[in-house]
Amino acid sequence: MLDYAIFLLDESGHILSWNAGAQRIKGYKPQEIIGKHFSIFYPEEDLAWDKPGRELKTALQEGRVEDEGWRVRKDGSRFWASVVITPLYEADGRLRGFGKVTRDLSERRLAEEHLRRSEEEFRMLVSHVTDYAIFMLDARGYVQTWNAGAQRIKGWTADEIIGKHFSTFYTQEDLDAQKPERELEMAKTAGRVEDEAWRVRKDGSLFWANVVITAVYDDDGHLQGFAKITRDLTDRRNAELAKDRFIANAAHELRTPLSVVIGLSSHLRNPKAVEDPEFPEQIDALARQAIRMRTLVNNLLDLTQIVQGKTRPLSEVRLDDAVERAMLTLPPPDGTSVDTAIGPETVRADPGRLDQVITNLLSNAYRYGGKRITLRSEARAPDLVVLEVADDGPGVSSELATVLFEPFKRGAETQAIEGSGLGLAIVKGFVESFQGRIDYAPADGGGARFLIYFKRGEDR
Repeated sequence: MLDYAIFLLDESGHILSWNAGAQRIKGYKPQEIIGKHFSIFYPEEDLAWDKPGRELKTALQEGRVEDEGWRVRKDGSRFWASVVITPLYEADGRLRGFGKVTRDLSERRLAEEHLRRSEEEFRMLVSHVTDYAIFMLDARGYVQTWNAGAQRIKGWTADEIIGKHFSTFYTQEDLDAQKPERELEMAKTAGRVEDEAWRVRKDGSLFWANVVITAVYDDDGHLQGFAKITRDLTDRRNAELAKDRFIANAAHELRTPLSVVIGLSSHLRNPKAVEDPEFPEQIDALARQAIRMRTLVNNLLDLTQIVQGKTRPLSEVRLDDAVERAMLTLPPPDGTSVDTAIGPETVRADPGRLDQVITNLLSNAYRYGGKRITLRSEARAPDLVVLEVADDGPGVSSELATVLFEPFKRGAETQAIEGSGLGLAIVKGFVESFQGRIDYAPADGGGARFLIYFKRGEDR
């Protein structure tokens, strides 16, 4: 019996016998331990309150005593022991002594402690996760646990939601279709169910959720409940919808010039087309539409770089030089005047993108503004330079002003004017890549005014 320490104690607790299991577990040989008091196996903290003596008294009073606790080996090391002490009596009823059986449960305790710590660490992990709502349902679907992520995503505190049915999170349309009940049945049948749909927060607002419900069974195969994990994918869904709209708008913008190019090129394949008095105008129209498509494609590529966060190194650029280059690239049309008052300050920017920012704003003013455009700069703080681009045109409606810098957003009053609706979105993206900001405000006396805030260079 090497797995059990089995030995006898006299009525006062001194050791009378010793088996091979006792020697293996406790480390003492028979000649070393027989005659010693069994309290030798107890740690100091147990001796301080006379645990050995108390256990003998309990065994006499109750017929046996069973305990689990730390015990001490010969070498001073500790082990976790399961101990049973039983009083032994003579035939005439006199106490003969005690039988003592000890098992070393250190490995089991270590495994249990490891499991306890793992479970505690897992509970702490789950409770502190904020990007996922992770909680348990009982077998009927009532909320049993609630983590920080669930509170952040859904809005309820643990005290408010534990004990409520998880159907609380479903829309009325889903409730009418008995979707919560059907999802639990599917999880029981297939082991898990996954869904993406609208869910309801505490404040009644909706969010687009990815939901996984997993059935949880005990070792005997009995259903204990369900684990439920929810992610808020509203931003991702909105981004996907925006991407779909972007592609649809880009295709729409390309369709018109492409149709013109295809129509004119088909007409020009006729050898007699060169004899048509309108032939030069047709060639010009073909070139204009080709340029329009090239511009749109370049704008789309620029916008893609902005969305992907691709930046370029910034350098010190003189603002007056950039305005001069833009004016040479895009001079004002006949009948339009441009007044400039640009100081010699330098700003932090990418030179090529800064030129495009100013060119886009000029182009915008030429097409949608009035006949008088002004560009002026002002150093407003030691590290700030503001460029103002204003016109005396009709300005921007209050409805359009709120979405002015979004791709493909154009007012109804500008639909007849050729343009893609990407220019200001690109301007905003480029300015922000300079660590700057652009704002829109109505100009004094009417018209549009754009204010670009740059970080000042080292000219000061």
